[in-house]
Amino acid sequence: MSEPDIIIVGTGPAGVSVAWPLAEAGWSVLMLEGGKRHSFAPKNSRPSLAELRGDIEGWRHLLGTDLRGLREMDAASPRARHVPLPGLDGEYLTRNRLIPNGFRAIGALVPGGLSLVWGAVVPAFDRTDIEGWPIDHAALQPSLERVAERIGISGSKDDDMATTQGVDIPLQPALPLSACAKSLLRGYDASGRREDFTLGRARNAVLTCDKDGRRACDLGKGCMWGCPRDAVYSSRSDLDRMLVQHDNVRLVDEVVVESLAPRAAGGWEVFGSTSDGGMATFGAVHIVLAAGVLPSTRLALAATSRIDEDRRLLSTPAFVFALVLPRRLGRALETTGFGMAQLAFRLRLSPTPGDEAFGILYDADSFPAADLVERMPFSRRGALDVLGVGLPALMVGLVYLPGGYSRNRARLDPSGTLVIEGGVGDGHAATVRGVARRLARHFRACGGWMVPGSVGFLPPGAEVHYAGTWPMGESTTEDGEICEAPGLFIADGSVIPSLPAKHHTFSMMANADRIGRNLASKLRRDRANR
Repeated sequence: MSEPDIIIVGTGPAGVSVAWPLAEAGWSVLMLEGGKRHSFAPKNSRPSLAELRGDIEGWRHLLGTDLRGLREMDAASPRARHVPLPGLDGEYLTRNRLIPNGFRAIGALVPGGLSLVWGAVVPAFDRTDIEGWPIDHAALQPSLERVAERIGISGSKDDDMATTQGVDIPLQPALPLSACAKSLLRGYDASGRREDFTLGRARNAVLTCDKDGRRACDLGKGCMWGCPRDAVYSSRSDLDRMLVQHDNVRLVDEVVVESLAPRAAGGWEVFGSTSDGGMATFGAVHIVLAAGVLPSTRLALAATSRIDEDRRLLSTPAFVFALVLPRRLGRALETTGFGMAQLAFRLRLSPTPGDEAFGILYDADSFPAADLVERMPFSRRGALDVLGVGLPALMVGLVYLPGGYSRNRARLDPSGTLVIEGGVGDGHAATVRGVARRLARHFRACGGWMVPGSVGFLPPGAEVHYAGTWPMGESTTEDGEICEAPGLFIADGSVIPSLPAKHHTFSMMANADRIGRNLASKLRRDRANR
């Protein structure tokens, strides 16, 4: 078989996004994936969450027959625990040669990666968010629009969060809000606007209209346990569609890339290990790393012989809280609805442009009860009693701080293992307490009361917003090519130079699309000049 024009390592959101423009331009693309292609296949149908909770055998689905839903509740998101992804965490760390210390390194060996269990919140980076990048926002905007069209985003262009979450983004109609979300938003509108705080609908990579074989959300509310309709975007469905539509794209699964080496005649050799303990070798002139920030960082450091070089690793320190709406106490639980992020908000932290917290609000009844009990400042029995009355009035908030508040480092040790040290800035606890107090005042004005004692810190890395180890304009060109390694590119979050508090996946995908389009143009020029 002839050598491909490009090898892409990884099939997550970045890998698929960089592959699409190359495939459409007609270049031959080989995609390498550590997991097995058909190892994860959600059921095509499932009872609604209300039906499962009313079924005596429903626990088997809600917790798993192995009770996986009760494990590591302090360190992993409910969706990552309740959707049984193969190769999650342990195998992922071992085969990618990652050692985290004080850092929650999360990943999976499966086509589509963590997009199979993500929260699907997709604000876009704006001009302030990419201040200091080697590209301007005009270079990113066309790719934001293309990616939005491809994945399907539902949301509103008509509320106070619309500008914060991205202008000129094509949107499907917004998902219906829950009673709690409607009540809080009405309170916000009635209380008058505040310069430092904004509240509005979340934007979600979730279909409200059928698209490309994926079905619109049926409002069954069981989103935390996976989406049988594929309404929630995952790059796995995109990958499957690309492989059908483009015969110039080929996937080799069950190969974890171990190392890369430059060839004397130009180009790169890629060495991988197979699931049965064997080895596989591939070659191409152009390699694109899109395996996720931690594996891509390790591979790039090893390929450029950067042993024991300390690298900054950005993340967005996060905390959770509970919010109760007294006017909703004693109401009946809703039996239908969307089971993930309902509302989004921003809070200005200082006069410095871009120094803002970003947060999202969920209905508490969309969460597994065990997660709510774990976070409540009561005994388990007391927490269950409170939930019996308060669940219809309860929301769960998740707040992120900008990447500048993180203090994580990564380095390649002499054995070829990436060692990650997690950390946050000095005074982090005081910062979070101050942010929580300000949010409590703002939400109280909207009719919601922050539950005392409900604020909980997530460990570094648990939010899975990683970036910045190979920043564009410093370690790589603006097109993601490693400066001292011609032909070796990075297209995932590793090349993002700075990290706002917003969820970064959508903008990272757009940047990967931009890198792919520019690489396709470069290949055309190279061919014309031969």
